[in-house]
Amino acid sequence: MTEDVRLHHRSCPFCEAACGIRVQADHGSRTILGVRGDPEDPFSRSFICPKSYGLTQLHSDPDRLRRPVRRRGKDWEEMGWDEAMDEAADRLGTLLKTHGPNSIAYYLGNPSGHKAPFLLYGPLLIRALQTNQFYTPGTLDQIPKYVSASYMFGGPTIQPLADLDRTSYLIVIGNNPVVSQGSMMVAPGMKRRLEDIRKRGGRVVVIDPRRTETAQIADEYIAVRPGTDAYLLFAMVDVLARE
Repeated sequence: MTEDVRLHHRSCPFCEAACGIRVQADHGSRTILGVRGDPEDPFSRSFICPKSYGLTQLHSDPDRLRRPVRRRGKDWEEMGWDEAMDEAADRLGTLLKTHGPNSIAYYLGNPSGHKAPFLLYGPLLIRALQTNQFYTPGTLDQIPKYVSASYMFGGPTIQPLADLDRTSYLIVIGNNPVVSQGSMMVAPGMKRRLEDIRKRGGRVVVIDPRRTETAQIADEYIAVRPGTDAYLLFAMVDVLARE
């Protein structure tokens, strides 16, 4: 490292795993030179997925906005932050009064979905807008987890996590954590963690209609017909209750 080139320890913002990363930055040219996994991070243990490397392109993107902009005809003009906040508040208020709360839609996605301010104040903004128009890519793969957590624990973000580092028998149903990097399990380096279970003498069982990448490294793969999950789970509960 030099006076201009410095090493920063950060967390990747692109999913809830928040892997530890080392960012090499040139402060003279305000560019990111490289992103690597942090071997000293006790959780991710130097693992990062390809998304973290994208931070370099994201930071240096020539189209990246660094100040608020306002549209004037076909052109865009920069404006100050205070002015932008005031204008946003005024226009949102006008929309609410003129067209009602459902004329406004709220969108939540990466990486803002894993930023503390958005997690803390996003629900307050949604309640203030009183809109039912809420959109997120989480509807594709996370909403059942949020609903079940709300019923069982009282809130969508109160998520139980599998203790993969100490488990001896893991059943994966309809999930492909080797590819999804353990999303919603908060488990960086999922393939390595599954291999560690087997090295400890444990077993990994995958239940899925498709022979996924996770199924290929499992001890046992059970192919079920799509739509028969409930029958399989009730049968398992029946065996547990009887035996």
